Amino acid sequence: MIDSLVAVMLLALSFEVPGEINKEHQEDVGRLAWIYWDVGRKGAIVNPTVDPYLLAAVGYYESRWRRWPKDGDCYYDMRKPGKPKLRCTAIGPHQLSTSSPIWLKTIHSRWIGVTVKGLREPITNVQASYDMLVFWKKVCKGSPGVTLEAYGRGKCPKSKRPAMEGRRRCALATAMARRNGVEFKCGHEKLGGLGKRTRGLIRRLR
Repeated sequence: MIDSLVAVMLLALSFEVPGEINKEHQEDVGRLAWIYWDVGRKGAIVNPTVDPYLLAAVGYYESRWRRWPKDGDCYYDMRKPGKPKLRCTAIGPHQLSTSSPIWLKTIHSRWIGVTVKGLREPITNVQASYDMLVFWKKVCKGSPGVTLEAYGRGKCPKSKRPAMEGRRRCALATAMARRNGVEFKCGHEKLGGLGKRTRGLIRRLR
């Protein structure tokens, strides 16, 4: 399972990274694949076989599967006089919000006391991401695509159908799974609306 997940992640990454993927990035993919398998085998979203692919799809679009990516969602704070200070509010391989500790503890008691520093750790970051996905599954009561869409938006889509973000993550998750002989419905099927880049990525995995 892990070897096949690593192989398909590297194949997908080869679409994004020109030339040879360096050794450090390959190691990141291998470590994250193990985390996705270990966390996803709880099977709380679809099942133990599918959930690692859902996590991998999130990780691809959030950090291109880097364990220690640069912080994201950055802006210049202009509130104080002098030179504006750059602030970033997304951290870790799944780019969790720095405000996540505030509401993670309302999802599950295991997150009481978690800090932003703790959420930078790759395995903790992915575990928190998974609990968030499970939370949105329960709240939104839709397809995996709806769950993925809600994760990115921070709220359930009104139409109960995934929009662009959920669709492209679904497309990647199902394509990676299919490459490894795993079939499942994600909720994006027949909706269309995938961008040219996503379509190229999916073709790479066929």
